[in-house]
Amino acid sequence: EKLRKVANGEEMLYVIGWMYHNRSKQLLGGMVQGQYYKAQAQAREARHKAATAMSAGRAFMTFRKMNKKALADHKAKRKAQQARAASAQNAAAPDPEATGSAANADAGAPEATEASPGAP
Repeated sequence: EKLRKVANGEEMLYVIGWMYHNRSKQLLGGMVQGQYYKAQAQAREARHKAATAMSAGRAFMTFRKMNKKALADHKAKRKAQQARAASAQNAAAPDPEATGSAANADAGAPEATEASPGAP
């Protein structure tokens, strides 16, 4: 009764019951019938192992797909961060062409502090 109330309890009861039933048939069934039930148990075990292997394979493929997506997302994030950092660096640094042309424009203009040769 306690086992029936826990998670997967009914499944566990079924498996335990099947094992006892099959083993008793192997021992009490005679030579031919005993061999039949033994082969039945081995076939069941092989099916369960195959199902477990298939499940593990599916889990691995799902993990691989998730990992590949996470890696692609990480690379995209990193590339975006690098692009933002590069654009921020470019915005913070003065433009050498703009600075050079402004300096050249100032150099050609007369300064107000110098006295003109014809001024009184």
